[in-house]
This record gives sequence, structure tokens and C-alpha cells, in this order.
Amino acid sequence: MSAKLEVQKLRKELGIDDYLELVKEDRNCNGAYVSFGQYMYLLEQENQELKNQLNDYKNRYKNYLYNKLSEDIEPDEEDFYLAEIEGKSNEYDELIIKQKEFIEYLENEIKRLENYMKEIEQSGICHGDYPITYYKAEYKLEAKKKILSKYKEIIGVSDENNT
Repeated sequence: MSAKLEVQKLRKELGIDDYLELVKEDRNCNGAYVSFGQYMYLLEQENQELKNQLNDYKNRYKNYLYNKLSEDIEPDEEDFYLAEIEGKSNEYDELIIKQKEFIEYLENEIKRLENYMKEIEQSGICHGDYPITYYKAEYKLEAKKKILSKYKEIIGVSDENNT
């Protein structure tokens, strides 16, 4: 990949082209420039709006139920059931996300400890003269590997991937 294509890809990922277009539009219309802080504020506002839309979508049955109740309309039994199912689905989704985050955390810690131990091994210290921190790291590494393995076994995730 050429350097020019890499720069264009990076600009797109960072949103720099959008920012520059916003500056150009503002300069042409108002004779002023939009600061990067203002651009970030606009992105945060858009992000918050998307989060609100997602939350509304995730809780559409619950919102529907509340609207009926606020209008003094007796909801059907099915409405209560759908709102309850929706809530349980959202809780399940959050649980899955937390499980994946925990597995990722443990895997990162294992890699960090393995790298630390490799650094000590490559430093040329004789095997019998390793500093006490090496043995502590080795103990922590084995403990975290066991925890990860047991956790994956409990939640039914294979060791090859996290799904």
C-alpha cells in the first residue's frame, strides 16, 4: 500500500476529512473557522444522539407499555410479557459483553506476564538466580491461566476463540 493511500485511510479513520470539509463549509458560509474542539463537540453530540436512539430501540416495548399506562389505557398481558422479555434480552446482552471483556482482560494480563518473564530470561541472568519478581510473575501467570481456563469452561467458551 502506498504512503498516499495509507494517509488517506488514516485521515478517513480519524475523521480528519470530515473536519476539514466542515471547516471549508464554515469558512465559505460564515467567514470563520471551526475549531477542533467544536468538531469534537459535534461528534460527541452525534454519538449521544445515536446512543439515545439505540436505547429507545432496545426499550421499545417498555416505552410502549409506559405510554399506555400514562394514558390510563390498560395494556394487554402480551405487552407486559414482551417488555419483560426485552428487559431480560438487554440484561443478557450486557452479561455477554462483560464476559468477553473479562476474558480479554485475562488474556492481556497473561500476555503481559509472559512478555515480562521473557524479558527477564533474555537479560542473561542464570536460571537459578532469577529475581523474586520472576517467580511472583510465574505464580501469577499460572493462576491467571487456570482462572481463564476454568472461566471459559464454566461459560462454555472454547479455548480457540471467545464465541
